[in-house]
Amino acid sequence: MIIDKKGKLFGKINIIDLAVVLVIIFFAFNAFSTSNAIENQEIIEAERAYMTLEFEEVHSNFLNVVNVGDLVRDSVRGFVLGEIVEVESESYKEMLTSSDGKVEYKEIPGKYNIQVILETKGVFDGNGVLVESKRYYIGSETRIKTEDYVTDAFVLNITKAEGELND
Repeated sequence: MIIDKKGKLFGKINIIDLAVVLVIIFFAFNAFSTSNAIENQEIIEAERAYMTLEFEEVHSNFLNVVNVGDLVRDSVRGFVLGEIVEVESESYKEMLTSSDGKVEYKEIPGKYNIQVILETKGVFDGNGVLVESKRYYIGSETRIKTEDYVTDAFVLNITKAEGELND
């Protein structure tokens, strides 16, 4: 018989003692492998970056509240995304078909597209940038906020301080 009446395995080892020894070995192995994983982690420094965001089809009053120096936050997670260092605007144009069937881009009065450049810090991964806990990619959409407004924005460009992201 494998376990006798006294609870010994093969008549030599107490089964409870064996279980305790196996648990201790298991925890010691996990502690060792976790400490090795922590020691081998690479610390990556955030780099200065510039992110161009576009606000599409906004009302003319919105032009007055978007200013250089505004701190922009991620509206969902709340962290500071960056500071606006440049603001440009242009009239919003929409593709319209005239009565004779001609398709043209026409300016829509009182509507604008605004492009802002944010200075931020993040970790580049080749395709985008990780700022705090969120990845931003060219073409992605994000919701941002400042003290004066909340809006959706499209990421048009991401550059490192010394050159283009994809160079």
